[in-house]
Amino acid sequence: RLSERDMEGIGFFYPCVIACGTARQQRRFTEMAEDLPAQVIYHLLRAFFQKEAWEPAAMLSASLEKRGLKDAGVFYMQGVALHYLRDEKKALVYLRRARDMGCKEAELDVYMRLAQGLDMDGKSV
Repeated sequence: RLSERDMEGIGFFYPCVIACGTARQQRRFTEMAEDLPAQVIYHLLRAFFQKEAWEPAAMLSASLEKRGLKDAGVFYMQGVALHYLRDEKKALVYLRRARDMGCKEAELDVYMRLAQGLDMDGKSV
């Protein structure tokens, strides 16, 4: 359950994330988010993911993982972001984690990667 402070954080940051267009603006909001509760960071991660801002999405999901959050949705978003940042081996690791936790979207992505000639560990087959 989100506290009043969390809701204020989401209320302020989420529209800003959606509106920010430059990499500098995205980096600024990502840095500001580091001090917020994990639930707020999760919502900001979703906003960056929807905006297809892969670098900030990867940074926020890594921040959540450092805080000990083990969530299939976070692992899925991390995997997709890393894929678009051209880090296929790490992307597959996170997609596999998400799939193993029951994330159906990740399961589909893993099979798409397999069809491209990579095994579950990111090695060429």
